Amino acid sequence: MMLRTTVCLMLSAAFGGSAMAHADEAITAAKTNLGRAVDFDKDIAPIFRANCVACHNRTKREGDFIIEDVVSILKGGGSGDVVVPGKPDDSYLYNVAARVEESYMPPLPNTVQAKALTPEQVGLLRQWILEGAKASEATAASTLAWQSINSGLNAIYAVDTDPTGKYVAAGRSGNVTVYDLQAAGHVSHLVDPQLTTSPQQQTHRDYVNAIAFSPAGDVLATAGYRNIKLWRRESPHVGQDRATETLSQSVPALKAGDADGRLTLTRTGDGSVFTAESGTAAPVTAVHATADAQRVLLLLADGTVRPAMLHDDGTLGLGEILKSDNGAIRHVQTGGSVVMFQIGRNLELRSADGVNIARTITHSTDFQSVSLSSDGLRIATVDTEGLSQLWNAADGKLIASLQVSLRAQQQQDRCRTTKDVWNARVNVVQAQITEAEKRVTEQNDSVKKAKEAVTKAEEELQKAKTKQDEEAKKVATAQEQLQPKPDDAGLKKRLTDAMTAKTKADEVVAAAEAKLKSNRRGVELSEQAVQRAEAVVAATKQRLTDTKAALAAAETAVSTATTAAETAITSSLTAFVGNETVATLDPSGTLRLWQASDGASVDVLENSWDQFQPTTLTSLGNLLVVRSDKAVKVLNTRPNWTLSAVLGPRQNGESVLADRVLSLAFSPDGTMLAAGGGEASRSGELTLWNVADGQLVHQFADAHSDTVYGLDFSKDGQFLASAAADKFVKVFDVASRKFVRSYEGHTHHVMDVSWKGDGTRLASAGADNAIKVWNADTGEQTRTISTYKKQVTALEFIGIGDEFISSSGDKRIFRHRASNGGTVREFRGCPDYVYCAAVTADGTVVAAGCEDGVLRVWDGISGKQLQSFGP
Repeated sequence: MMLRTTVCLMLSAAFGGSAMAHADEAITAAKTNLGRAVDFDKDIAPIFRANCVACHNRTKREGDFIIEDVVSILKGGGSGDVVVPGKPDDSYLYNVAARVEESYMPPLPNTVQAKALTPEQVGLLRQWILEGAKASEATAASTLAWQSINSGLNAIYAVDTDPTGKYVAAGRSGNVTVYDLQAAGHVSHLVDPQLTTSPQQQTHRDYVNAIAFSPAGDVLATAGYRNIKLWRRESPHVGQDRATETLSQSVPALKAGDADGRLTLTRTGDGSVFTAESGTAAPVTAVHATADAQRVLLLLADGTVRPAMLHDDGTLGLGEILKSDNGAIRHVQTGGSVVMFQIGRNLELRSADGVNIARTITHSTDFQSVSLSSDGLRIATVDTEGLSQLWNAADGKLIASLQVSLRAQQQQDRCRTTKDVWNARVNVVQAQITEAEKRVTEQNDSVKKAKEAVTKAEEELQKAKTKQDEEAKKVATAQEQLQPKPDDAGLKKRLTDAMTAKTKADEVVAAAEAKLKSNRRGVELSEQAVQRAEAVVAATKQRLTDTKAALAAAETAVSTATTAAETAITSSLTAFVGNETVATLDPSGTLRLWQASDGASVDVLENSWDQFQPTTLTSLGNLLVVRSDKAVKVLNTRPNWTLSAVLGPRQNGESVLADRVLSLAFSPDGTMLAAGGGEASRSGELTLWNVADGQLVHQFADAHSDTVYGLDFSKDGQFLASAAADKFVKVFDVASRKFVRSYEGHTHHVMDVSWKGDGTRLASAGADNAIKVWNADTGEQTRTISTYKKQVTALEFIGIGDEFISSSGDKRIFRHRASNGGTVREFRGCPDYVYCAAVTADGTVVAAGCEDGVLRVWDGISGKQLQSFGP
């Protein structure tokens, strides 16, 4: 039968040579007694993997037959069924494996070390078919017998920076850590609640091979075995409300004004409670304790301050009353060797004992909130107009006004980048129009020349026909003259010569006619080429119109974003978080963080406070917000990341994803996430996901024939580029999901790919130690950069410019220029194989991870190493 012939020839070719010698004896099936049903995954698949899969897999498909899974086996080969469930003797696969029917499987000898099946294996195959040739029940990833990764394996395989350069995320084994570069001591560990029993792997059970921040920086994607996890920054509100009497630092009215004149204080550290007589004539309206909780400053209702010492027996040792000549003291705070009094529009900075005035800061309006850093070096204020300012306590000079909206500034930066992308695209499309119009001109010239050739051919044909007529007349005359004198030798020769000349004239006419026909065809082809060129011009002009419209929209967005960014924000409360950060809060609940060194905005934490009505913001480790009824909310100023979605697993426990996910990329608008992976040497998997609901949007069929290692969206979001182990870079249209173009030239795995901002170039990193730069529109290779001596592991263009960063297994990281392949900067310090690297859009921060498990961060401009984080 045809199927058997096909499989026979296929097997013979696959295993190299005749299946006759030493392979013609039938194999008797041994009796199978497992005490259970034969399981395909446990019992049959290992037999096929050892002896059959080498030639019958998704990549090779010899004879159009795949033996890797039950569905493919039951599908059969190119000519029909191979297995008949329940009937092994009627199943061709069983008969050739038992060597009772030619051609035997596997053929012997062969070139892939496949062996003839043993009687026990034949028995298992027979029993499996007898039982219906069923697939194993799905084994969910969650029920696999996972083992902990060796704790000593800390190589960083994945790294990414957030768009602002504030955070860097790094993956070590099954864990992901997010580092705050502006607060180097703070880290966040991504913890999946389902994995809390496994301290070795708390983010994924398997190695984390890909990490990606969303364009807005509020979503982080991480990739593991057959799943992708999405993490979101949590709200700043943590914990429950706390009563004010549990606080130990500057919170107004800590049980002040009791009828019996007693104060209740809580010591920092051990939490012991002191109840002491205030011993003051005026009621105590606020208490501020020093860091050691041994000394307190009592702010009295009459605008004076009474220092006091806390004794172990719970009594207060009162000091001399402190006053100000400028008026009533409304706020008191101590930090370092400084005591600060607020008196109306003045801030008096005094010596540690509160007696001597070192300097005075005078403001044009009253203050509604004032805070002194714990080291006494910085002062933050908010006046009655909502203006927040940062001051240097040492000289009283203004450092910065805290009025910039970070979110508006970031939106402005994103809008400017989008505008720059579309502006670059306009220039590119205009250049394409120029080239297309040049082609039209060239084709019109070709038409003109073709028509001139037709005219000339027509003239030549007319001349040839005239000559042909002349020669024909000569033949007729010679024949007429020869007729009365048939034996005249001279007349015979004249006729022969005339006929020869006539034949030559006929040939010339035929050639002229063929030439004319060819030239006329040339005119047709040239005119068609003109039409095609004109169509390209029209399409390109339409694209220019669309691109200009997108540019105009982007310019409008920039204008709107600029207006928002230039609008000063207002605050109502301020406090320091440690000595490095200033926090400001407005009544709507927006908490903003600023660098205490220069006032730069570093973060915004938004929350709904409902009717919280905050009255005071203070710091005690975390930020404390006191409301009008004296209850307190606790704010974590460095929110952690919480798991929000797991992409891939289905309800039956199986996963949409075939194997490890090795690459991730967010679309420029952050709405979609592309994921790449697949089974090594079997398939190249490329999927597209909706970030909002975690649903699979599209699965690209046969995107690659081997594992996908790298992904990148074009900056305009129109195209998705992929790099894979099959040595190809490919581009797909995001909207239509259609394949656009392949880029072929690497001689080994392609490890990563990146788009130039204007969409004209692609750069790819290869395991052949080369970086290749491609013309995105034509697929032509424009440059090969051979800086590295080992595999190029990662690559990323910087913003919309011509430069990109790359890393390699030869310990090196470079900043290159795509146009000429030149080296701009080297980032030194990695002692071993570098697996991954990332760069911010402005190129100011470069991060990389290598075999030693240390995350290193450099200044992207100077190349100076800024920070390093060990495992």
